Amino acid sequence: MTAAEREAMILSNRGLVGFAARRYNLPGADADDLFQIGAIGLIKAVDSYDAGRGVKLASYALRCIDNEILMALRVSQRRRREVSLDSPLLEDANSGKALTLADKLITESDTVFEAVRRQMRNEALHKALEVLSERERAIIVGHYDLDGQGAVNQAELARRIGISQGYVSRLERHALHILKAYLTETGTVEQTA
Repeated sequence: MTAAEREAMILSNRGLVGFAARRYNLPGADADDLFQIGAIGLIKAVDSYDAGRGVKLASYALRCIDNEILMALRVSQRRRREVSLDSPLLEDANSGKALTLADKLITESDTVFEAVRRQMRNEALHKALEVLSERERAIIVGHYDLDGQGAVNQAELARRIGISQGYVSRLERHALHILKAYLTETGTVEQTA
């Protein structure tokens, strides 16, 4: 394909980018940014399109545009969850100085090193939870009070999820096995005999 043909295909299909960007118009997402990201997806679609596969360019391009926008939204979501120890939480009424997360995490008996290690373990645990199914994650988070809402017993979890307590127990064992394997593989915890 020539450069002129490529440009013509991109220009004639840019309406797909606007269509896709409007579908993902979420709070906190800038419409212009979504359009630009979608345009990248359109360019990738035109560059990788193979007419011999029997799929229309518009269908293929819309899928590529959606993928590009969704990938950008996922990255944005991950960045939004990242928290710095120097992030201001609130302003101290007496001194007017902003209290940071580090100020709240570190007590007199803690050292900065211990606080950072604890934070790294928490981040590793949250990443590990992402490898679980939604149901397994709900069981682990609820039973071990990882969300700070209070620990919930297996009977209550079973009632909330709508499954038997025995099934909750099996899912919990399976989830713990997956978590241990993941944390061992990533070097977060040492393997035990």
